[in-house]
Amino acid sequence: MSKIQTKPRISNWRLPLFLFIFGLVNIAFGTIQLSSIAIGPAADGALNEMTSPQYFITPVPVIFHIVCGIFFNVLAPLQFVPALRKRAPKFHRWSGRLLLITGLGAAASGMYMNQFFPAFGTGWKYAAVLIFSFGMIASLLLGLRAILNRDVKCHNEWMMRAVMISLGPATQRLLILPIYFATGQMSILMIEIVMWAGFLINIAVGEMILRSHYTPRKALRHAAAE
Repeated sequence: MSKIQTKPRISNWRLPLFLFIFGLVNIAFGTIQLSSIAIGPAADGALNEMTSPQYFITPVPVIFHIVCGIFFNVLAPLQFVPALRKRAPKFHRWSGRLLLITGLGAAASGMYMNQFFPAFGTGWKYAAVLIFSFGMIASLLLGLRAILNRDVKCHNEWMMRAVMISLGPATQRLLILPIYFATGQMSILMIEIVMWAGFLINIAVGEMILRSHYTPRKALRHAAAE
């Protein structure tokens, strides 16, 4: 019988580091928005340009959404460190529970703001937030069901999908910034296109990571049969 090789084909640290660096974009913008809300609408125009006026009118769901998102982006990379899972399983489990709670909180509060805050654009933004927030919630719950059934591989796959959806705003900002600096303006249509592009790019990248990071199940079964 041939020896089955299940070791990922990429570095054990490369994936968590990628997720952490990417998540720093969300963390940085979230921190700026929290600072802007704390300062107030009339205190610093530079910060307020990055914050919707509605954030000052109804700050509680915004703050809840940002805080949940920051915790999620800090904790998510740690879930994909194999050494941490093996050496500190209790930390992995408890941080995973907090990750689940903050992820559900971030997605649910995003859907709440999407539903009750003033409408933006032509409806494509509304549809994107609704669809991908629901997708993140579904991915988290499917990941929870998988680990309860002791299906670690399936759990990792669904958690990766949830994380990549949560990083959608980071991709959107990285796409928007060069366009804004080059043209000095962003149309509503362009913002909506970038929003969809950010989520779809991340989903595609996530699936590519899953294909390269784990040995396919069929390959394992074939190797075990030899």
